Amino acid sequence: MKRGKALCRILAVLLICALVAGFAPVAETISAPAQETAAGAEPAETVTDVLPSGADGDPDAAKDTDETKDTGEAKDPGETPNPGETPNPSEPTNPDETPTVPTIVSAEDTTPAEWAQSRTVTIQTAGPVDKVQYCAEGDEEWKDAAGENGEYTFTIEKPSAEVVTYQVRALNTKDKQESETVEVEVGNFDTTAPDVTVPFPTVHGKRKSYTVTISDSQSGLNVDSIGIRVFYDKSGRQYLPKDHPAVTALNQALETQKTNWKNDKNDKNGNFEVSFTLPNTEAVKNKYMGTTYYPLYIEVEADDMAGNHGGYNLEKTPDVFGDIDCAVEPSLYDRSKGAYRVGDQSKLIISGVPAGKTVSVGGTEYKANADGKVEIQFEKLTKDWEGASKNAIEIKPGTYQIMPNDLPVYYVSGAPAVHSVDFYNSSALKNFIHTITGGLMFAKNNELKIEPETGNAAGETVGAAYYWQSGVTVEPQANPALMLDDNGTVVLNLNDASDASDASWTQTKDKDKDMIIPCPDENFSGYLHVVVWNEVGTCTQYVYKAETGSNLKLTNYGVFNCANNGVAVFVTTPDGEEVKAYTPDRDVLDESGKQTRENNWVQQVDFDVQWDRDKLVEKAREGYVDSDTDTYTWDDSKTTIKVKPFVVVDGQTQNDETVKSAPDSEGHNFTLGGNIGENGENRISRKTPVRFEVEVTVVGTKTTTTLNDDGTKNEKTDDIYITQPFSTEEIKVYVQNYLNVPTVTASAQDPTNPGADNEEEKTIDTVLEAGKTYGWYNGNDNVLKSLDITESGESNAPYTLHYTLWRPSAPKDNPSAAGKVSFSGHKEGYALHVYDTEAFNEDGVYTLEVYATDDAGNESGTAAYKIKYDVHAPDVFAVFSLTSEHPPYYKQQREIDIKVKDDLFKEYVDSTRESEEKAGEANTWTGKMTAGTNVSIETKIAYTHGSAPQFEGMWKCFEDTDGHPTWQGKYTYGTADGGASRDGDDYTLCITATDEAGNVTETNADGTFKKNGKDQPGVGDKLSNCYTVQEKTDKFTIDQTTPEVSVRFDNNSAVNGKYFPAGRTATITVVEHNFDKNMVALDVTGASGSTDWVDDGDTHTATVSFLNDADCKFAIEVTDKAGNICKNDAVDYGGSAAPGEFVIDTTAPTLALTGVNGPFADACTPGFEGQDANMSTEYELHLMRSVRENAADDATALCSRELVNISTTDIRAVFQNIPDMLDNAEYYSDGIYKLSVTIRDMADNTTTQEATFAVNRHGSFYIYGEALANLVTKQFAQNDFVDAQTGAWTIMEYNASPVQPDSVQLQIYRDNALVTSVTPEIKGGMDDTTGLYRYVYELDRNMFAQDGLYKVQVRSTDEAGNLSENIDEVDDNGNVTTPEKYQCTLSFVIDNVDPEFKQITGLEKRRYREDSHEINFAVADTYGLARVSVLSGETVVAEYLCAAEIDALGGETKLAANQKPMPDELTLESVSGDVMLRGGKSAQTITFVAVDKAGNTYTTGSADQKPLSFHQKVTISTNGFVLYIHNTWAVVLTVVALAAIAFGVWYGVSKKKKREGSAS
Repeated sequence: MKRGKALCRILAVLLICALVAGFAPVAETISAPAQETAAGAEPAETVTDVLPSGADGDPDAAKDTDETKDTGEAKDPGETPNPGETPNPSEPTNPDETPTVPTIVSAEDTTPAEWAQSRTVTIQTAGPVDKVQYCAEGDEEWKDAAGENGEYTFTIEKPSAEVVTYQVRALNTKDKQESETVEVEVGNFDTTAPDVTVPFPTVHGKRKSYTVTISDSQSGLNVDSIGIRVFYDKSGRQYLPKDHPAVTALNQALETQKTNWKNDKNDKNGNFEVSFTLPNTEAVKNKYMGTTYYPLYIEVEADDMAGNHGGYNLEKTPDVFGDIDCAVEPSLYDRSKGAYRVGDQSKLIISGVPAGKTVSVGGTEYKANADGKVEIQFEKLTKDWEGASKNAIEIKPGTYQIMPNDLPVYYVSGAPAVHSVDFYNSSALKNFIHTITGGLMFAKNNELKIEPETGNAAGETVGAAYYWQSGVTVEPQANPALMLDDNGTVVLNLNDASDASDASWTQTKDKDKDMIIPCPDENFSGYLHVVVWNEVGTCTQYVYKAETGSNLKLTNYGVFNCANNGVAVFVTTPDGEEVKAYTPDRDVLDESGKQTRENNWVQQVDFDVQWDRDKLVEKAREGYVDSDTDTYTWDDSKTTIKVKPFVVVDGQTQNDETVKSAPDSEGHNFTLGGNIGENGENRISRKTPVRFEVEVTVVGTKTTTTLNDDGTKNEKTDDIYITQPFSTEEIKVYVQNYLNVPTVTASAQDPTNPGADNEEEKTIDTVLEAGKTYGWYNGNDNVLKSLDITESGESNAPYTLHYTLWRPSAPKDNPSAAGKVSFSGHKEGYALHVYDTEAFNEDGVYTLEVYATDDAGNESGTAAYKIKYDVHAPDVFAVFSLTSEHPPYYKQQREIDIKVKDDLFKEYVDSTRESEEKAGEANTWTGKMTAGTNVSIETKIAYTHGSAPQFEGMWKCFEDTDGHPTWQGKYTYGTADGGASRDGDDYTLCITATDEAGNVTETNADGTFKKNGKDQPGVGDKLSNCYTVQEKTDKFTIDQTTPEVSVRFDNNSAVNGKYFPAGRTATITVVEHNFDKNMVALDVTGASGSTDWVDDGDTHTATVSFLNDADCKFAIEVTDKAGNICKNDAVDYGGSAAPGEFVIDTTAPTLALTGVNGPFADACTPGFEGQDANMSTEYELHLMRSVRENAADDATALCSRELVNISTTDIRAVFQNIPDMLDNAEYYSDGIYKLSVTIRDMADNTTTQEATFAVNRHGSFYIYGEALANLVTKQFAQNDFVDAQTGAWTIMEYNASPVQPDSVQLQIYRDNALVTSVTPEIKGGMDDTTGLYRYVYELDRNMFAQDGLYKVQVRSTDEAGNLSENIDEVDDNGNVTTPEKYQCTLSFVIDNVDPEFKQITGLEKRRYREDSHEINFAVADTYGLARVSVLSGETVVAEYLCAAEIDALGGETKLAANQKPMPDELTLESVSGDVMLRGGKSAQTITFVAVDKAGNTYTTGSADQKPLSFHQKVTISTNGFVLYIHNTWAVVLTVVALAAIAFGVWYGVSKKKKREGSAS
């Protein structure tokens, strides 16, 4: 077990070592600058962390936690502070040493403000200190500072200087010790307020101008504190509010100046100045409704930066601010109590307090409103008071200073209450009526009594008032104004006539101390308001409710009585769920209570017949009074009462069967009208009166007592049946409970019988049925004449016919027309006329809604009818697209855009229709489009010759720009440009358009038209025209065919474009239907003759001849009658040469050569001269020189023109001296020359002359054979290239004179050292083909087997003594001075050795912990480097190019970002920063490639590379894990360690199991 644990520990150590080994290279990659320290500093601890140890992963951030920072040099604890120096409290003291004497550690002015009125000094002490003292410099009095425990302070106020020096000392009074005195400067002080200057204002009419100047010479102004207020004096200062116009303008000026002051960078101790204007006075309303004008003043206040407050015209005596007035509402001053009577409803009003200021009332401050009043309800002041008591209200100053005062009051809390309001007397009928109607109706002359609630804490109710309010709703009433009468009783204040609300209240009558309200004598409908009050005027209002529990509306309408017979009829009419009283001559339902119509028609009347039974029985028994003989006995149980309705017709009374007894009415209730039965029964329409008869039957016995003769009594009993009718007065009623829908009748003209001039037109009447559609009514064959609404049935009640006519496009809230007419009742001929053109002002489907109403409130219901109406024929427009300059001929395609507009086309908007196009009778074309039921557009087009027009596309309906729905179609006459011919003659157009309603518009060929058969007038006596054409022509012709013109010349052999050596003739042919020879324009010069026009149908010909030498012109333009022009550019010349301008010329030019008599050893200037009538500017010149081995070379380039003069008749040329060498030549100009010149005229007549001459100035020149020339051209070559050059290496020498054989010598140099010098074998001699001497020298290529820079020199002397050699001219320093293009030295390089890398640095390690890494190299080559590249993988990191390579790319501007010019082509060393490798997640393979100018290549990593000490594969990254996984050994060790750990764990577990198995 122990061995297993030990093995696990060993394996863990191995794993850690592997990890350390894997990350160890990471520490190595830390760059040197990260490990450096500053010069002179202690070396920093070497960073060896595998992973970043700084806060941000920066190795430099790793710190030694035990490192001690240098906190500065410690002060000597034994050093004693200089007594005259304030110790620095920041200097540390020795904590182990406490002073044994009083010591001042610090003393300083701790006031934070720069300027202040007072300043505080704080002193810190050490040692035994129990007192600190201070005194001003020069003062002998020491004062004690406040404080203890080492910290003391003192404050200085109002010194005499801005900065004051104080002396401070610390004392130990116990041991009589004293510290050194320390001085401290205290300041700055400023105790002076700002200076405010306001000169007397300047007055300008009704305004005055102020200028306010404010300054402070010490701490400076606090500009934000500056304030200016405007006031007038009325019992104290009354300030104008901020929104006052004058104050607003003042504040704007002040704020502007404050802003300017703050933005000014100058000294702030200067003056602050602001100017403004104010009105002279302020108008103030007084209590007499007049106006008082008060002068206006200003006050100014300002602070400085030290807080000193100054100002101008500030209030000096703030104790008293004027007087105030106190009032109590209602004003009930009780002299007997010496106090005001007040309750919770009373109000205290204090006047004369400035707005916003406060006064204290009862211990609470209250603010004055904008009117300068403080208004307080007494319930706020007396909330803690109860019952009745006499008190005083304290009124004291608040923010507004007043003289304190007390207001005496007598207070009663609470409010009185109303117990009930009821009828005053016990009249049986009045109480009876009131009871059975629930207060709805009552008779006149009644009285009501108010019963106040007793035992109320508010005290006895001392008065009451009432108000009869008319109307349908309760209107709240203000409490009445009250006063005390002479007896001290609270009564209505009727003296204040201005109180309008009091005029509505009436004080109750006093009947035996009862509060009595008389009922109205006049008709009344409304509510009864009652108010009661107690002794202090607290009021309570009550609205009469009776037993209903809610506000009850009262009325005395609708009561009909018998004449003192005890019968009453209460007539009502239902109004929804509420019952209203009914009267026949007044509409009580009107809210204003005014009569709105003569009779009160209703749909239902209810009768409630009531009687006083006792009175009726009494009336019936009248006349049956007991007498001496008769005695009546009545049986009340047999008394009966019956009610019957009667109708009065023509003064006769009849039973009224229409008045029905109401169900469950017990004979009291009857109804007239109301609901109509399902079968129409109970339809009522009447205005005859109703009368009720109450029949009373009483039953009894009559006992008659008579005396017999003997004195005995004889009694006789008879039964008595008495029936007594009691009739009511006639009750006028107006009842109607139905109304029929009106009848609508339409009358239209009979199209079959419209009536002659002297006859009345016939019409057809149609009674319309609701819900149906009628029409179309149009202006053609179905013309609407009238539309009338009449009554349907008979109505006794006045009725009104109503209609609303909705136009087709109208919204529901904007009908086309609406109307009504009222009739007093049924009468034949009553009608409401609907139709007129103002109402029917739009085409379309109208909706007519009709109904009837009557005065009874019946409504018939609405009937709706659809009426299709359109009397406007469609508008037709034909827009012709263009006009003609040659009417009636048109040379372009002509379009006729037809538009037919009608408002009823809107249903077709955005739709299309086909047009049925077809040929009609001879030379006519018709088209027809149909839509819907009636819409159609027909066209008829006639013509006499040619093609019919074409209809384009389809008819399209759209909303035009004028808002009208429009059908549009288009005809085209002729074709568009380039189309096939569709010419035609004498076109005419007629259009017939029919709209949906059948209205018709017809056009004539001239554009005049008829609508619904009627001509449409235009201006004056002319008819209107709907065709838009310039000329009024019925017919027009389309001719779009341009005349076809062709011209043919018989001679077309032109030279130089227009020159002919022989004459020519032109034949003109014109093909045109509308040809006019007078419209042919010929422009001809140089002609020798012409013929007249010959006509053959539409073909017309003529000829023009040009036979003599001359400058000639020919042009033709043909125009036909329509204006089609065939311009000369369009004429078919059939390939004729130079048809427009040409020259006839048959004579050749003359020629002579000059300056050709040689040979020439010096100057040679050949030339020529020529003449011709039409000399050409062109000539041919050939100068041939015999210098080459094969043939004569073209030496024309040697002829540089000195002078060339060319005119139309002459040419003269003189050439410059043939130079020794031209810019574009590779050799000298010596040789045998042959000059050939050809001149010509413009007609190609030519003349040629030739001459031969020789030029010899310099001796030989040299040409290399092909193999040697290729090597010289390449300059740098390997053996492979040399071997590929087959053939002899030859040098050819040319000379105009023979070469001396012994003078020829060849010298070969390698690397600037002479290798050999030979005299070659001379081959050659005179070359007959060139006329020059040619010699050939052959080189042995084996002389060039070694690598090196080779140069070959050739030297010879000709018989003329000229020395020739192929050596370039050099200066004293050996530099070649011969221009490169003239250099003839034979040189080249043989190079077979690769470039060599001398050094590669920066790749010494395999891994670098960096974002990017710099590498450097050095490479060399003997004869020149061409290209050096550094690659990371396949990516070129950096590349250097030689000059030739850069030139091949097109110059340095074409270089890529990673390419650079090579500074030295032999040895190249990279510069620091040139080659930077970027970091990444993968290892990089770095390759260096060098290529020399011969093509030898060296690549690092190749098999033949020279070993260099660098790592070709490297990893660059700041990620430790990336560096780790690219460390092969670290990964291997980690894997081995993990495997070992796994094995150890497995081994230990196995051993444990074996032991456990053995134990068990």
